[in-house]
Amino acid sequence: MSFTIDAKPVFSSLIALCSKYGGANCGDPKDKIFGLHSLAESCCRAAVPVDYGLQLAQVHRQVLEHCMTRHERWDSIIGASQEFHKQLKISISEYLSRSGRLLNISSSDASTQAVGYSTSSVIYTSPPNFAKSAETKSVPITRQCKEGLLENYKLRPKYDSQKFNPLLTHRFELAVSAYQNYSQSAAEQLPGTLAYSRGRCKLDGEAIELILLNARLFTRGVSMTRTRIAISSSGIIYFVPSVTRPGDVFCEMPSSSIVLIARKSTWPGHDLIGRAIQFMSDPTENPSNFSFSPMDVQQMKELGREVTLRLGLDTLQMMTAWSPA
Repeated sequence: MSFTIDAKPVFSSLIALCSKYGGANCGDPKDKIFGLHSLAESCCRAAVPVDYGLQLAQVHRQVLEHCMTRHERWDSIIGASQEFHKQLKISISEYLSRSGRLLNISSSDASTQAVGYSTSSVIYTSPPNFAKSAETKSVPITRQCKEGLLENYKLRPKYDSQKFNPLLTHRFELAVSAYQNYSQSAAEQLPGTLAYSRGRCKLDGEAIELILLNARLFTRGVSMTRTRIAISSSGIIYFVPSVTRPGDVFCEMPSSSIVLIARKSTWPGHDLIGRAIQFMSDPTENPSNFSFSPMDVQQMKELGREVTLRLGLDTLQMMTAWSPA
């Protein structure tokens, strides 16, 4: 005697399937999405119909738009979008031209909320292109910041500028502003709250110039007019969009390795400024995803460090793009 048990098929969201199987080799990149159609939930199949006549960028946009409006929560949307971009190798060049012009502008009015946690603030930003200034003033810093900077400096002897330059070049391209499709002055006019470190230690002008010298060495031959170097209150050095200024906060986004920059708004909440890319970390290492336990989350809320950001589709794409390095 034999028995047959009919197992019900288990369907998943299309973005989850792409993130899991998107690394497969396909003759047509669109197969990485359309080839998973039969395993996707019905809402995904309806939102992203099989149409090989569409441009690849249009297909990517359909998947993300459906994901942000139907499937992902505020604490996972950044991580889901980052993994999608990584597996399908969607780089920032799909969204921005070399001159910084936004490509393939979406007509979608879809938006989503993402929650991150502020772990430090900006205490110093360099001139664009990391240029030398006539007089670099010292910056007051805390002991924690000093210790963090010393830890970062230990990495300097490992660097080989010829070897790491291509890696860093790819990486800093991700340090983009959330205001690419508007005038940069839109971000500069966001009032925010200027806040400077009041520590007992000082980062003198000579140390700052050394940091900028390293930045110039590793990016020589490349225009950095839309990028600055920023030092965080925890002693981490970042590439940041040029509209970043002291007082802005660095937000670690759960389930991702992404750090976003936000500015305190005049009304309750924060405005998104752009994405930060760590500079002094080893370019050959892949950053780990941030993880916050329920206890961590509760503590961040109590300390007022929970930051809620609203992102449109174009902004979500730019903030979570993939880098070859």
